[in-house]
Amino acid sequence: MATFKACVRTPRNDGLYSVFIRVTHNRVARYIATNKTIDISFSKYAMRYVFSMADDWGMKRNSNNYKWALMSLEKFLEKKNVMFSDLTTTTIQNWINSLSKTSGARRHSAAVCLRICCLSRSFPS
Repeated sequence: MATFKACVRTPRNDGLYSVFIRVTHNRVARYIATNKTIDISFSKYAMRYVFSMADDWGMKRNSNNYKWALMSLEKFLEKKNVMFSDLTTTTIQNWINSLSKTSGARRHSAAVCLRICCLSRSFPS
């Protein structure tokens, strides 16, 4: 039996993501282009991750560090809704450098939180 799922693959040069329909049959995946593009909200993704940490995984204290890191990034970029296309290497490096006025542990913690949040691909159901 075939399964269908909308997905994005790699970002285009302009930072947007092309939407594909993934068709899986007998463990073989094929992709159908839709000619649609989207920009994915990092802020919404990160908040979902923070809430999952606190509620589903019982890591309330750790989730506060992730929330602080996101709020710091949003303040640095001067926008409440950070998109994945906003997160370039230069932007992240400038943000980390701007944290130089904070303690070393806080600066390191923010960068680690952002990295782990970006690399996480699953949430508990």
